[in-house]
Amino acid sequence: MSATSPPPATPGTPGRTREPGLVVLAACVALEGAALVVLGLLVLASVVAGGGGNVGLFLSLVLLFGLYGGVLLLAARAMLHRRRWARSLGILSQLIALLMAPTVLGAGVWAAGVPMLVVAAVALVLVLLPQVGGRLDDGARP
Repeated sequence: MSATSPPPATPGTPGRTREPGLVVLAACVALEGAALVVLGLLVLASVVAGGGGNVGLFLSLVLLFGLYGGVLLLAARAMLHRRRWARSLGILSQLIALLMAPTVLGAGVWAAGVPMLVVAAVALVLVLLPQVGGRLDDGARP
């Protein structure tokens, strides 16, 4: 090692290069989280605009979408840092999305259902691949 070359990066350091599979996985999960937060904001805007209906139900949806979306955004960040707990949340979220996508497609909302299905399928395959999902154990703290 020469005097000008940096020391080798370890799995816990922020200067290490990110693996493309983990970046794509984190991007898929972050996309789902952001979509849920936006959906929550749209429901909130509908309630504020006086869209009618059961306000309590709509506010609970806003809370659910906001919290779940926020947790998914945290999980995406944790995936980039190779945290072990993010893998189980990633698997669970993709299974939920894969179960919801046919319902959305059956309702005729193709613009939401197809991306939901594709993103969930790609993320589920990536999180289950040992070369990608298996790397999430590398950043685990003792």
